[in-house]
Amino acid sequence: MTQSSAQKKQLIPNQSIITIKMVIAVLASVVLLYLDARTLHTMPIKSSVNSVIYPIKLLAELPSTLGKQIKIWASDKKELIDTIEQLQNRQYILEFEVQRNASLLAENRRLRLLLRSSNTLQYPSIIAEIMSTNTNPYRFIVELNRGSNDAVEVHQPIIDTSGVIGQIIEVNPRSSKAILISDPQHIFSVQVNRNGIRGLAQGTGNSQSLNILNIPIDEDIKVGDLLISSGLDQRFPQGYPVAIVTSIEHDPTNHFAKISAKPTAELNKTREVLVLKSIEPDLSPLPEAAAQ
Repeated sequence: MTQSSAQKKQLIPNQSIITIKMVIAVLASVVLLYLDARTLHTMPIKSSVNSVIYPIKLLAELPSTLGKQIKIWASDKKELIDTIEQLQNRQYILEFEVQRNASLLAENRRLRLLLRSSNTLQYPSIIAEIMSTNTNPYRFIVELNRGSNDAVEVHQPIIDTSGVIGQIIEVNPRSSKAILISDPQHIFSVQVNRNGIRGLAQGTGNSQSLNILNIPIDEDIKVGDLLISSGLDQRFPQGYPVAIVTSIEHDPTNHFAKISAKPTAELNKTREVLVLKSIEPDLSPLPEAAAQ
């Protein structure tokens, strides 16, 4: 007998045994399914088996469950971060709007005051806005958004609701430049409102101070006196507030008192001004300051 024949004889019994086992398993499964469906006898067995299998099932499903929870957590976290960012951006926008509205309200108040002032003036006027200032710290020059197209001319005075601001010195079609009364090169005639004593106001390069010139030491002038434009030099109309006297020094060796005054207008804060149109400009050079 050859080796292959012997192997075939051994395989036949093995295949028969496998077939018998499979039939028994199928029959057992059918019986168990029937008993499970028709009777309650298998419940204790099922409970015992489930008690053993359930923890194993949980362990088997744990990676998948954790993965799902991590995805949900990551998604919720991203959504929360996006929501927080959106709320912060909205808060910034609202804060900006609040500040902008406050600025607009303040601007509206200033414009109403200017309009009220322009209605009481005896000269035609136009409202102008200061667009920029000179970068030279020793000069006080501002640029306005009104020019020759708006009938603005050189030497026209500019004022605000608090008093005198300056004069137009350069005009373009859509803009103009003005020198402020605080500029050291600007001098004009003033008088004490209380008694009419006249002098000259010269800029010091400081928006908070003017030098008052040509007032003798024996004249009746006091700290707190209001100085107004005299109108005599035709640079400004008569009677507009200019400054308040802040200090007076008498030097026996000098005929004139050394007087300082604070401008009534906020020269470094004003944004809107009135340009007076009809006053006859004095085209002569600015008056020289008297020696102190």
